Amino acid sequence: MLITGNWKNDSEYYRSFLHPIIMKNFGYSGRLYHRKDDNTARFWINNKDIIQYFVDNGLPVGPKAATIKIPHKIMINKRLSISCVHGIFNTDGCVYRRYSKQYKNHSKSYTNYAVVEFKVKSKALLIQIKYILESNEIKTNSIIKNKIDAYVLRITSQQEVSRFMKIIKPRKYHLERYKSITNKEILKSGPVAQPGRAPASISS
Repeated sequence: MLITGNWKNDSEYYRSFLHPIIMKNFGYSGRLYHRKDDNTARFWINNKDIIQYFVDNGLPVGPKAATIKIPHKIMINKRLSISCVHGIFNTDGCVYRRYSKQYKNHSKSYTNYAVVEFKVKSKALLIQIKYILESNEIKTNSIIKNKIDAYVLRITSQQEVSRFMKIIKPRKYHLERYKSITNKEILKSGPVAQPGRAPASISS
């Protein structure tokens, strides 16, 4: 089983959080290494018992980006479902500065409003995420499909974005990004680019 993510943003999470959990529950250390050609962090788990555990709990074997779903056991448990959305957002979510165009060919105007966004290839997964969020009284926008065959779910209401941050509690990287957007005055020189992130995936 291979868990991948961005080296800069995810390697410390794998090292200090994921590795101890695997070690505590399975007595297996796994292996973290840096693939420099695409700057990804790769956490390799080559243990049949661990793989079988995930399969038994609803994680399918093989390519799953477009079909992955949250297992039923997690969906029916409020604490686990929130933790699951927390984990998915940390890998496949982002916070960025809201923008708009006043009219055609007009330059984009940027404000101190933040947008929370999930972008995944599995529509079924995004439907589940939307359900979990709204079950916790976090209102979301409609799910849309973008031009590269991925599905997108956004939260644009500033009240709902704030509630999302309090309930889902994204990791420090996203929280700091959120604070940097909402605590600053309107930028007149253009956007602050969202750092590129390699989408995390799990394959077995």
